[in-house]
Amino acid sequence: MCGRTRPEEGMRTIQKYTVVILAALATMFDCSGAMGGDVPVTVTITSVTNISAGDFAGGDPDFFTRIRIAGSSFESGYINNAAAITPGWTFTRTFPMGTTGNRIPIRIEILDFDGATSAHDLIDVDPDVCNAGLIGFGCTYVTVNRPGADTRGLDLTLDLTTGLWTGFSSASAADAAGSGTTPTCVAGDEGESATICLSITLGSEEFVVTKTDDTNDGLCEPTDCSLREALSAAGDGDTVILPDFGWPQPYTLTFQSGTVPPDDPADEPGHLKITQKDLKIKGPATGAIIKQTHAHTRVFDIHDTARGVEISNLTITGGQAGLTSTAAPTHLHGGGIHNHGDVTLRNVTISNNNAHIANVAVGGGGGFYNAGTAKLINVTIAYNAAVSRAGGIDGMATSLTNTLVVNNTGPDGNCRASAVGGGGGGNLQFPGATCGQSVSSAPALPVYAPDAEGTYPLVPLQQGGAIDAGTNIDCPPTDQLGFVRPFDGNGDGNPICDIGAREDDLAVIQQPLDPTTGGPGPVTIDINSITAPGRTVLTISGIGPAPPANYLHGSPTLYYGLRTSARFTEAKVCISYTGRDFLDESDLRLFQHIDGRWQDETASLDTASDVICGRTTTLTGFGIFQPARKRQ
Repeated sequence: MCGRTRPEEGMRTIQKYTVVILAALATMFDCSGAMGGDVPVTVTITSVTNISAGDFAGGDPDFFTRIRIAGSSFESGYINNAAAITPGWTFTRTFPMGTTGNRIPIRIEILDFDGATSAHDLIDVDPDVCNAGLIGFGCTYVTVNRPGADTRGLDLTLDLTTGLWTGFSSASAADAAGSGTTPTCVAGDEGESATICLSITLGSEEFVVTKTDDTNDGLCEPTDCSLREALSAAGDGDTVILPDFGWPQPYTLTFQSGTVPPDDPADEPGHLKITQKDLKIKGPATGAIIKQTHAHTRVFDIHDTARGVEISNLTITGGQAGLTSTAAPTHLHGGGIHNHGDVTLRNVTISNNNAHIANVAVGGGGGFYNAGTAKLINVTIAYNAAVSRAGGIDGMATSLTNTLVVNNTGPDGNCRASAVGGGGGGNLQFPGATCGQSVSSAPALPVYAPDAEGTYPLVPLQQGGAIDAGTNIDCPPTDQLGFVRPFDGNGDGNPICDIGAREDDLAVIQQPLDPTTGGPGPVTIDINSITAPGRTVLTISGIGPAPPANYLHGSPTLYYGLRTSARFTEAKVCISYTGRDFLDESDLRLFQHIDGRWQDETASLDTASDVICGRTTTLTGFGIFQPARKRQ
């Protein structure tokens, strides 16, 4: 973040009404001149206390909240007969930077409900924006046995560039003003009222990558933002998001210095430089591949100013350590990642990188070199190389949890023992024991060859393997490919986090669970020529691509999505359509959606059992359709 008030700065305490509201506004703005990203704005009401209004029948009030952010609103359910609550009401909207001049209107109402046509606001003192057209005198209701109250709520304007929020207009300054993460508690002072604590905070700005081309013009625009441009535009505390453009997702690094405009850094030889604090780089749920194409050039070069960096759901490959570091120009180590800062990796695969120059003093760490602070959680470091020292992990002590270090080559093997220390355990190495006693040794190779997504499927060893052999401490909720963790991969009824970036299975599930009922789903899969087992997941949805030409849906409309991390040659997919209505079952067809179009894969149809089958070489989305001529 640059040129704006940070959450802990500039907070003002207000002396009026009080609700307890927490508004978290994530994702802010960089003042370097680069185009901004997207800003999620979240308002959360955490408690309402000291309510002076009462139920018209004599009890505590019945009330609800209405939150409006720039024209879109959220309305909660009713809280009946309560004088104080902690509801956790929340509402989020996301805005591109520059929207309405970076000034976002917010209205928060706590409404005392007295029936279908009567609701009195408990937190308003701004007569210039109340609605005088409602029944009442001026801006107050005529109430029975109660003082009047304004008809509108708390009206604020948020400045996205500074994090400051103020009253809607100069005449409504009593609506409050402030900034910061600590709630500002104030008390209502006009008739029916409540006690509120209000906090509106700025979080990080989100820069969404919109293309895979490796360009750098210094701008991250909504329709023209490369990964390198997003990293250049992002400031401290921001987030760079790599979306799922298609699976697998390659980002090939082709940029080199000498092609940048004069106002951009001229010292980037082609690696991705990170200098920001608290920066997050998030790959898509299905993972993404970042591949370096230039010789003597790393993938990531992390400077000592980069503190609290987090990288997730990525495969990092193709890097070469050379005299191209901007973090430490004389260093010849760290081909995949060269870290001088403070970094955490989750669900990351580092493979086929190298430190190819022989220098015992500053070489080694073909995959990962740590010269700062580093935590690796569910990371796979495989098939990296170094001419001197260790091929996988080298440098200062690196904290490992559920990390798999496999077949890295160098004079010191997978790791230098001094480069591994701390962490939550559940780590595995093969071959040998060069990573030290805190990393267990596998009796055999625990992975298959990498797949198209750049990840390594886990070999189903009953003992000594990576499946169900890690720890659930700090286990991420999903793996690098988006499959849920922890998963009972060995069938003993005890879900344990796997070691490495993937969460796999000992076999291929023949009938994945129904996502709604949790029981066996309507789809069965018979897979032939399995070269690696893995997880298989079924999704069922009423929303999907339009049917193929001259075909129609049945009733209800259903699409069947299949994802697997297994590797195979061919599969027979059978779907039961019991409970769905087709006017004529005799001519149903099973289509698969591949490369943006429907493809007829029908192999058999059993109308007596309501089952249709098809054959395929990959698992994607499926639909059962009937010819349009059969529809009446």
